[in-house]
This record gives sequence, C-alpha cells and structure tokens, in this order.
Amino acid sequence: MMGQLVPIREPRKASADRLEDRTDEELMALVRLGTRAAFRVLVVRHAEKVAGFCARVTGVRAAAPEVAQEVWLAIWDTRDRWEPRSTFRSYLYTVAFTRARNHARSRRRMAAVFSSEPLEADAAAGSGKLEIDRLHERERRERVFKAVGELPESMREAVILRFVDDLSYEEMEAILAANASTLRSRVHHALARLKERLGKERR
Repeated sequence: MMGQLVPIREPRKASADRLEDRTDEELMALVRLGTRAAFRVLVVRHAEKVAGFCARVTGVRAAAPEVAQEVWLAIWDTRDRWEPRSTFRSYLYTVAFTRARNHARSRRRMAAVFSSEPLEADAAAGSGKLEIDRLHERERRERVFKAVGELPESMREAVILRFVDDLSYEEMEAILAANASTLRSRVHHALARLKERLGKERR
C-alpha cells in the first residue's frame, strides 16, 4: 500500500559485490550516500525506458534526451530526500512524468503524445509481401498514435502509463495523484473512445 516503507537491506559497501546485481532500492540507498558508481548503474539500467517515456509524454522525440537528462540530474540532486516509501521505479516515473509534462506544456505540444519512428529509406523501395505488410503496420500504428494524441490529457496520460509503460495502477496512483478507481475509469473511457474512433475510420 502507498505510504508504507518498502523493505530494503542496509546498503553494503559498493565494493562488496557487483553493483549490477543490486536491486534498484539497494542502489538508491547507496546513491543517498553519494555513491556515483551506484547512480551510474541505475542510469544504465533505466536510461532507454526513461528516454522513451519522455518522448511519448512530450510528443517531441528530439527533445527526449534533454528531458531525460533533466530527470537524472533531478534524481541525483535530490538524492538525500529519497525515502523507500515506494519502489524506485515509481519514484523515477513520478520525476520523469513531472519533467516531461512541464516540458510538453511549455512547448504546447501535448496534442502529439506519440511520435512514430521515421520510415527507413529503403522500407518502401522494395517489393513483395514483407514490404507491403510493413507499410500496413506503420499505417495502423499512426492511426492509433493520432487517436491517442486526441484524447483528453487525463485519459491520454493514464493510457500511456498503463499500456505503453506497463505500470500497475498502484504505481500510477503515485505518479498521477489519483486513486486506482479513478484511473481505471479514465482508462476504461479512453479505450471506449479509441475503439469508437478507430472503428469509424475502418468503415
């Protein structure tokens, strides 16, 4: 439950064993003590997911590295404030969500939550079933991306966290400051809207 301390072991000396084998919470306990090596392990472990998450929330893929860097700097700068009242993942996503949403709002780009990868130069150059299938799949993704981007902000955020970043409702509670029943309702209504929207486009 939220508010309860997550049990973690006392931080061992960084040289006692491989840092890569530690849990996130053990590493963060070391980070609180100023262990930069432990912080680097956390960054490497979660860097790709954080960057992808920032890209989806801001809607600006090119801005993701900058926002992700701000997230990690914030984690380091406020390391002494971290308490194991939730998992490190929840804490990380809360910081990332705040930074990414602020960035998105400042750039007035929240309407474009998802951004798809550019089509490879030779993707449409070839011929045959494989290339056709790839183009059809890309077209389908873009329709979904556009439909999600047009959802109300509260629904859009809930859908991203639940289905793209695969967070539990308990983790989402801490990030979005809403209870699980409210979040389930947002997701339910968001999926209903997407189904209706995409269904109309197929007609």
